[in-house]
Parts: sequence; structure tokens; C-alpha cells
Amino acid sequence: MLGFYNLSLQGTSHIANDTVCQDASNIVKLENGWVVSVIADGVGSAKHSEIGSSTAVKTVIDYISNLVIEEWDVEELRNILQDAYRLVLEKISEIAENEENNIRDYDTTLTTAIYNGSQIVYAHAGDGGIVVLSNSGEFSQLTEVQKGEEFNCVQPLRSEKSWVFGHSENDICALAMFTDGIYD
Repeated sequence: MLGFYNLSLQGTSHIANDTVCQDASNIVKLENGWVVSVIADGVGSAKHSEIGSSTAVKTVIDYISNLVIEEWDVEELRNILQDAYRLVLEKISEIAENEENNIRDYDTTLTTAIYNGSQIVYAHAGDGGIVVLSNSGEFSQLTEVQKGEEFNCVQPLRSEKSWVFGHSENDICALAMFTDGIYD
């Protein structure tokens, strides 16, 4: 049995400045027993990043939850994640167009993991990441932080060239996903 939890909390600087929480997250257990976990962190300089991050998480969760995936196939799951990320960009583009805003106003990071109890297939765009625990008790970073030349500069989801899709070894007993505020 796979257990899980998630939370997205407003940071202390956001509380002090009375700004919204720009993070979003969700975890679901699929009918086949696998867990899908998604985190997004709206880029602080983007006016509507909380909409971008919540749209990204909801779109990925809905997309994967509505598929019937019968067997663990790393390549098929990577393709599913690529399709989900493209769909997220379409949805955010539609929102921006309907609101007559620039898509940059909705910038967000996005990290997704599909976990079957021993292996992870993931998609990653941004400065957060995934840390895994192997069955031998070793912690390691599964993803690389994607920051620009300046420390506070990030590659957002709309920068498709920065998308990374991959998978872990087949000996993972736990994982944790963090946005940059905790991950750093």
C-alpha cells in the first residue's frame, strides 16, 4: 500500500506582504494503485502565477486520472507526461488569451511523478525537484534544479526546451517533492 500527503502553504514573505500563495499541489492514487504527484510554483514576478500553477496541477492530474494505463511502460508514461505538459501550456495560453494577458503573466514551474511503489517516471520544469530514498537507505536528487544565470531566475514551464522527462532506478521506496522555497 502506498501512503502519501501533500500541502501548499503561503510563505512567510507572502503573509507579511499580504500576497496569495502561488504554489499548488495534488496527489491522487490511480485505480491501478500507482500514485501521481504534481507540484507547481508560480513565478513571483508573474501577475497571475497562482492561476498558472493551479491550472497546471489540475490539468496534469485530470489528464492522467482519465487515462486507463494497464501496465508500467517507462516510454509510454514519458509520452503521457509530455502530452500532459503540452496540454497544460494550451490551457494556460487559452486563459491568457481570454483574459487578454501575456502568457508570461501565468508563469509557473511544474514537476510530476508517477510512482508504482518501486520506480518513478517524472517530468520536470523549474527550480523545485524530487528527492528519492532507495531501498538501501540512500537519498539522492532525481531532478536537477533549473535556474537561470541569476539565483532568483527560473526556467518556467512555457520554456519547453527546459522540460526534462526521465525515470528512476527500480529500487525506490519513498520520494519527496519540493518547490524551491524548501528545496533550496
